[in-house]
Amino acid sequence: MEKRAFLRDRQTEKPLLRCAFCTGEIYAGERYYDMEEGAVCWGCLILYARRCCAGRMRIAGSAPEEAG
Repeated sequence: MEKRAFLRDRQTEKPLLRCAFCTGEIYAGERYYDMEEGAVCWGCLILYARRCCAGRMRIAGSAPEEAG
């Protein structure tokens, strides 16, 4: 059976949410992540994670930074 994309008329349908990262529209039936800052759309998840976790990034094999 062939899968068909679910088509919407975005001129008449109102978005239910807005992405806290890109301010894009999130419509009924679309996936999003419920984060402390608000809804994050599927397309922004990696960018959002990079921003939120930037302070925890490490490089394998390098000396750990000293707390101070």
